[in-house]
Amino acid sequence: MRDLDDETLAGLAADLGADVPMCLLSKPVRVEGIGEILTRWSGFPPSRSSWPIPASPFRHRMSSKA
Repeated sequence: MRDLDDETLAGLAADLGADVPMCLLSKPVRVEGIGEILTRWSGFPPSRSSWPIPASPFRHRMSSKA
């Protein structure tokens, strides 16, 4: 996997599941679409357990159904 560029790796990760690209990047990101559109979120305070709440929580579905 070290020989793959970021775009190719992100495409392969998206095929595995919507949350995989975000976890693979392992940095704060804004996620759009079904998880395939990632934008690095600069200026985000460093923390190991920060989960921002969407502006419209009822407009978005959870990525995993229980």
